[in-house]
Amino acid sequence: MIYITGDKHGDIQEIEMFAKEHKTSKDDILILLGDAGFNYYRKKDRKTNLYHKIETEDVYQYLKKIDLTILVVQGNHEAPAWCCDDMHETFRFGNTLYQANDADNIYYLKNGEIYWFNGKSYLVLGGAFSVDRNWRHIPYTDEEDSCCGYYFPEEQMSDDQFKRAWESIKEANYSVYGVLSHTCPKPIVPLYAIDKILANDRMETKLEEIASQLHFDIWYFGHFHDNRIIQKKYHMLFEQVVPLE
Repeated sequence: MIYITGDKHGDIQEIEMFAKEHKTSKDDILILLGDAGFNYYRKKDRKTNLYHKIETEDVYQYLKKIDLTILVVQGNHEAPAWCCDDMHETFRFGNTLYQANDADNIYYLKNGEIYWFNGKSYLVLGGAFSVDRNWRHIPYTDEEDSCCGYYFPEEQMSDDQFKRAWESIKEANYSVYGVLSHTCPKPIVPLYAIDKILANDRMETKLEEIASQLHFDIWYFGHFHDNRIIQKKYHMLFEQVVPLE
């Protein structure tokens, strides 16, 4: 069975409870739509530009014990997998993706790539802008911690990743079954959450352009911490866990 839900911000207990309640196995899959929080406690090496784990209690030691396979879309309050030093590339679901070295059940989907679930194609477009970035800081290894929180400059899709997304779209003849993202196209942003994009709407504008040219049946996204369906095609998820269509 494949399930999908929204931001978890490191709440491993919620994932663990879901796995126990549904009596899942590693054959079952849970997709998290960004801000999983597994890569939050990191510090960046100025020489390599890679993020290193700094947790006193390694989150992956807990995650690998959960009887469930977890797939993560990039969020904004976490270091992206592609710039973490404890990930490696592998091939699953019809494409390459990142796998955590210390937990064989944790995978990170690549931005701009298409994956196959239940025989259907899904385009991945992770990342978003952090409205609270002015109160956060980049966690460098040669600096002391700050209580204000961490900020990761790679929080949005890069130009190269958007270029790859368009290549994937063209290869798919401008048609996929679904889209998996963290934020959403600009016209779909809920009015109560419009402040989340006022400072920087780059991601939402680029997703709007993709949505205008791509044929899709369903678009799943998180980021806005609510559960609702918008214009039938757009499913915003937070605490709700639903079967992937």
